[in-house]
Amino acid sequence: MTEFTAVGVSMGADPRIELQRSGPIVLRNSKLLCLLTRLGGVVGGLLAVVMGVLCVAVLVDSLSPVSGSGLLNAVWCAFAALSFGVLCIRLWKLGRDMVNFQVVLDQSGVHFSLGSKQEPVESFLPGIRSRPSSAAARATHSNILSEGRMGAR
Repeated sequence: MTEFTAVGVSMGADPRIELQRSGPIVLRNSKLLCLLTRLGGVVGGLLAVVMGVLCVAVLVDSLSPVSGSGLLNAVWCAFAALSFGVLCIRLWKLGRDMVNFQVVLDQSGVHFSLGSKQEPVESFLPGIRSRPSSAAARATHSNILSEGRMGAR
């Protein structure tokens, strides 16, 4: 059985000291993930347009006396077009805002920045404490546990 230690952490060292030496850790979203989310918004917009055209086609077809459930089908197509339109807008905004999301882990706590540039939303979770999970884990690695209350400054 092979055991791996965390990079840059010496065996048996106090994790608080190692965290202090390492400086702040910044976590951000992948640019590829943000691009794929925006691309999903574009695909949703295209599907909304296609469903809108299909809705009009079904509605025109339902005006003939042969089709009895054509009006119901047109309503379902309109609902699908509206749903895809909403999906398009939501995914595009999410992909735009995800570029600015970041989490900073430092000695004072965890700083969450989850808003956009126009409307920043900041949260702070104070008090990083390190606690080894067990006696065996003490020798190989450490777990960092952050405890706090939401909205606390």
